[in-house]
Amino acid sequence: MIFEEKLAQFGFDMKEYLRRFDDTPQLYQECLTLYTSSRNIDRLCEHYSNGEWEEAQKTAHTLKGSSANLALTKLWDLYSRIVEILKSGDPGTAAPLVQEAAELESRLKEVTQGLKKIRRSKDGYTNF
Repeated sequence: MIFEEKLAQFGFDMKEYLRRFDDTPQLYQECLTLYTSSRNIDRLCEHYSNGEWEEAQKTAHTLKGSSANLALTKLWDLYSRIVEILKSGDPGTAAPLVQEAAELESRLKEVTQGLKKIRRSKDGYTNF
């Protein structure tokens, strides 16, 4: 699958995808599009830069759950670490992780746009 290759940089977990989406790429693509259009990463960055730690933690927790549901383990791991740091009371140490998450989310949005071009072929989802 082409989308599996495109999503590998985000820690895409094929087994988890199959478990959650029963190999239905259209549904996955719709959920991924909703996720990338949610602006939650923008909210996380805004809350973090404003020192609104509780709101940043809540937003990171939301992103953690959403990325887990989309089988994007690298993002899930980042958000898990951000949540734990924000809970620990040393929020300044999360800055590099928040930045990394924002960069990954930006790339994910680009990839998602490309995935919209996937066409069903006789052998599966193979072309952009």
